[in-house]
Amino acid sequence: MVEKKAHDHAVDNWTSGILCYEFPYGSPPFEADEQDDTLRRIVTVDLTFPSAHYVSAEAKDLICKYVLLLGIGPVLSNSCLPVAQKARNFSYTLHY
Repeated sequence: MVEKKAHDHAVDNWTSGILCYEFPYGSPPFEADEQDDTLRRIVTVDLTFPSAHYVSAEAKDLICKYVLLLGIGPVLSNSCLPVAQKARNFSYTLHY
């Protein structure tokens, strides 16, 4: 949507990851002061997990997996890099 390309159900999966992030942290994961910065963070998957809140490693892993399902850009975030590396040889299959 940000890149003005066609999208499918993967957007719903990505949105689930965003909501999973917002529940414990209380704010959107890619929010920035300027809209252009927010859009850049979305496209580059610039995801961070503030240390001020305790969130389990399993929850962070789940958030990363959902956000990476859309695959809209290269993963630059160190937070999701281990998940992305593991996922290279793993195929996600979602059943509806």
